[in-house]
Amino acid sequence: MNVSTESLSGTTSYLICNNCQKVIRKKEKEMQVPRPLTSGPSAFIPENEILEATPVDSHTHLLLVEEYSTSGRLDNLSQVMGLHPQYLEAFMHSQFYMLRMDGPLPQHYRHYIAIMAAARHQCSFLVNLHVQEFFQIGGCREWLKGLAYIPQKLRNLNEINKILAHRPWLITKEH
Repeated sequence: MNVSTESLSGTTSYLICNNCQKVIRKKEKEMQVPRPLTSGPSAFIPENEILEATPVDSHTHLLLVEEYSTSGRLDNLSQVMGLHPQYLEAFMHSQFYMLRMDGPLPQHYRHYIAIMAAARHQCSFLVNLHVQEFFQIGGCREWLKGLAYIPQKLRNLNEINKILAHRPWLITKEH
């Protein structure tokens, strides 16, 4: 049997017999490659409505530098909000005060609440981000096993979190 070490993916070598190589080549020739339906960056936004990249002004640059120095990262959300510097500034300050400044709730509680909110919306990016922060400030790994492992005070937030996430108009003063 003739064997070749040609790479299928370009990074990992596999031993493929010559007969199998012929079959693969034939299949690749028959394979239809889908072509994009639009020429722009989005199929949902007309190309003429997409803003061109513009140089960042000094105020926005300082905000982005502040975000990077505070959190150690500059995520896409911050970069997009950089198109609206006043909103970015308000967002960054509110995030900073809610999650990092002194307050009535310990910081690990705040990040756990953020994990609950992000998980309710199935946002894995934010869940992972707040899990990292949770561990970084000494949060208990056991809590991430489920609601049965967290303090009752946080467990009580689960129902209101569900309502706030999906039907906030149902919130009453009794909640």
